Amino acid sequence: FNYDGGESGGGSGEDTVSILEKDYTVVIPPGEIVYSVKKSGTVNLAAGTITWTAKVDAVQNGVHIDLGGYIFEDGLSGAGDYVPGTFVVGSTSPTPAYAGNKLSYTFPSGTEGPQTITYKTKIPDDKYYASGEQTLTNRAALKDSPEHEVKFDRATVTFEPGWIAKSGASNETVGVYDPTNRTITWTILVSNVGSTA
Repeated sequence: FNYDGGESGGGSGEDTVSILEKDYTVVIPPGEIVYSVKKSGTVNLAAGTITWTAKVDAVQNGVHIDLGGYIFEDGLSGAGDYVPGTFVVGSTSPTPAYAGNKLSYTFPSGTEGPQTITYKTKIPDDKYYASGEQTLTNRAALKDSPEHEVKFDRATVTFEPGWIAKSGASNETVGVYDPTNRTITWTILVSNVGSTA
């Protein structure tokens, strides 16, 4: 015999079927839970911050499950300090736990996926005031217990602060040699990328 659950609704749990005038209980194992975490980041050089966005979800048998009790965690080491008051889950602004450069939030019961989480970090000074292209990578995870991670994702942001640029130009006419009055005009451009100087 091959049981497909078509007559009794399928799903998970127990179904009763009749075979040759006898009733049998078929125990259906729950379907695999498919987790997803998608992380991204946007740089705001004027404010000196990065807005991180994480979309988390858990689906079982094609249905979004309750995320209650699951933990969202982000180790912000290297991504800058958390900006208090910027943590948003969906349309609410709960207060996450933040200690040791680790941000964590436990979803309350009845929280159905998918959920979008946003928060800001301050760009570290060694990156904000640096020259040339800068890169920051951040990792976020979804856990079903404090010790067990079920899914994670990394996001990388790239930016160029552009605080200072220097160039020089000679006053000599091309192809003409003049041993006197030779000068170089140096131009130094200092930009505060929209922040106050």
